[in-house]
Amino acid sequence: MAAHRPTGCGAPRACGCYAADSRETQKDLVSLKAGDKCADVWWGKEANGTPVRLWPCTGTAHQTWRRS
Repeated sequence: MAAHRPTGCGAPRACGCYAADSRETQKDLVSLKAGDKCADVWWGKEANGTPVRLWPCTGTAHQTWRRS
């Protein structure tokens, strides 16, 4: 999976999900859920290698992922 970013690929990465150059549409974005938890980028950081954890779903950008 890749975090929502036009150039994102490979390992999950957090990103500025509302960048002006973003080409994804809302239908390309998903939340990865397990019960009441979502895949969440640790502290919403944007650095490669930032851990992903299960966290209560909040609908924030660091819980939004691009299908790839």
